[in-house]
Amino acid sequence: MSMFSFGQSSRVGVSISDSSIEMMEVRIRRDRKIEVLAASAVALESGVVERGRVVDVDRLSRALKTAHAAAAPASFSLQTLDIALPDSVTYFHTFRFPGSLTNAEIANALQFQTEEVFPYPSDELVSDFIVSSRTAQETVVQYAVADKEAIAGYAAAASRAGFSVGGLGLEAQAIARALLAAPRKGKASLVADLGEYTSTLFLRDANGLIATFSTTIAGAMLTQALMAHMGVPREKAETLKRKSGLGEGADKRAQQAIQQSLQSLVKHLSDIIGWYERMTGNQVDDVVLTGGTSLLEGLPAYLSEELGSMYPNARVRVGDTFAAIQDAPAVRVLQKDKRGAFYAPALGAAVLAAGKEKSFEFFGPSKRVRRQVSRAPTRVALPVNREQWHEFIQSVPQRTKMVFAGVLLLLACMVLLAAVLWRIQKEAEVTAQIDAMQDRESTSEEAIGPLTSEVAFTIGLEPGEADIGARAVVANVVRTHEITPAEAVLVDGIASGIVTLVNDSTTDQALVATTRLLSENGVLFRLRTNVTVPAQGSAQAEAYADVAGATGDIAPTTFTIPGLPVARQQEVYARSDAPMSGGVSMAGVLTDGDIEAAKSAAVADALADLDAVITVLESDVLFPELAHIDVQEATSDVPVGTNTGTVVVTVRMAVTAWVVPQSDWNRFLSGSIAETAGVDMSVVEETGTIEYTSMKIMPWSPDETVVEGTVQAVFTPYGS
Repeated sequence: MSMFSFGQSSRVGVSISDSSIEMMEVRIRRDRKIEVLAASAVALESGVVERGRVVDVDRLSRALKTAHAAAAPASFSLQTLDIALPDSVTYFHTFRFPGSLTNAEIANALQFQTEEVFPYPSDELVSDFIVSSRTAQETVVQYAVADKEAIAGYAAAASRAGFSVGGLGLEAQAIARALLAAPRKGKASLVADLGEYTSTLFLRDANGLIATFSTTIAGAMLTQALMAHMGVPREKAETLKRKSGLGEGADKRAQQAIQQSLQSLVKHLSDIIGWYERMTGNQVDDVVLTGGTSLLEGLPAYLSEELGSMYPNARVRVGDTFAAIQDAPAVRVLQKDKRGAFYAPALGAAVLAAGKEKSFEFFGPSKRVRRQVSRAPTRVALPVNREQWHEFIQSVPQRTKMVFAGVLLLLACMVLLAAVLWRIQKEAEVTAQIDAMQDRESTSEEAIGPLTSEVAFTIGLEPGEADIGARAVVANVVRTHEITPAEAVLVDGIASGIVTLVNDSTTDQALVATTRLLSENGVLFRLRTNVTVPAQGSAQAEAYADVAGATGDIAPTTFTIPGLPVARQQEVYARSDAPMSGGVSMAGVLTDGDIEAAKSAAVADALADLDAVITVLESDVLFPELAHIDVQEATSDVPVGTNTGTVVVTVRMAVTAWVVPQSDWNRFLSGSIAETAGVDMSVVEETGTIEYTSMKIMPWSPDETVVEGTVQAVFTPYGS
């Protein structure tokens, strides 16, 4: 599974984004220290790579040549590249299978599981897996897939540039290797790779990668927010973002626009930390920022403050790409330019390959080393010097020597033949993939304009029974509602409230229950209990109106205490900070109809707040139209039939909602638009965005496993 070739002491790692290429040659020394020998970076023109997919193979091959030739402080010594595939063309998932499975059993089990997790047919993907733990009770498998056409694009570009590909691996794994220290038991790190158009968030703990998440909260979105909020062109917005960001002395309006956009990132990070800690019982104590947007001034401090109230142990920092690297001229140059964050994937890919570490591999034959059951070694007395070797060879019969030589020759021929056949097969596969990609490029020239399509669909809970598969998520919810009986009428009551008794003198003042308090407007109240007001201090007590009715409902005011001597009234007095209330209230007989109304209100509140009621992953989409609420119990703090005013009704409900993987939903909408426009689905996915409006679900009951509906899919080309 690791990206390496025997016999090489160094490797060249490559990171390719939509806007740049980074290369780095790394050597692992005998003392296991990492040494950077050379590095380079070149900018990519627009339209060469878009969202991780190769659009123009020839231009990318020329850019790879340029990057290889630009190495500093020395030239690259290798023509073999180990490439970290962009996360936008790879997918990762952790499977947990019961029992201890062999690798063959795992491969068989994955055939039936992956179609429910990954959004593309298996023949469009290349896959690999790593067994992170295997016990008698459970086998935990980390499984990754990559888009086959994307792999063909990168392989073709490297081949046309005159390079060979040593490996194509998972970018998240490369970044984790570059930025994170050794795993710690019970702890986990959350890495946020903040790119230009998309960002990838992933978790790593003692078992390796746990989960990856993608989001559009990235540098381009912050730039758009500044343009909209400040009314400035893109160039000015980029300058504001780079030079001031969230740092000291930053433009306040710009800072506010950036902070508002980053709230979505804060929620993503918080949701992921909460989900992981609830699932595992471990603690996320390290949040690492990398990628170009991580260089935003003041970003770590802002995220630390926002996350600190919920997760005080989660330390936010910018990843130091060269923290574990032996000091060298190449490192010093990169540190001076503050471009270390851009090199993390290239560094990690090179280290994984040079160190022959276990990692995902999407190119060439599988390099997985299967664990074997150890057995006691058989001791063989071998010759130890030249004389003994000579005697040993002379003692072997001539016929045995000839047979042995013939077997060796036959094995060598078989190995050579297998290598030739494998080479021919791989060249044919790459040629076919390049032809397919070129066909797709010619198809993509058939650009389509804005388009709206009315689409009928089915969503089902059982695999294969509907257009889109869903899973049911259940949550138990409790809501409380204060209600007034529907037949209530106005009745007089005794107004009351809390007053603060103040004593400005040097002696305590004792006051008994029913002591009179006279408001500034002449409304009389009395203390409900005995109270002693300390000297130079205050005390709180409840006061009630002397007369029932609306006259007791007064605003905050100051009270004198008529029972005290006139001079003493200046030193001891009372005030209210809130209105007195209860002089007039609504009261009526509580009925079953009132309880039913409270139940209906609770159900409506739960549906309106469904996102807070049902917790789903960022990779899922929740449809309120596919939610059902079963009211299990409704209780009131007074019995039905009581003549009362305000009643507190507690409603307990079971909320069931259907959740659909976002990737499946997007793929369905893309296919619908493509069918309407008469083009390949890749044209839709690569040339614009799709949203949906006006969803309608046909009447359905909770016991059904398939529902029908219609939705308007709206396609908007990029730049429209």
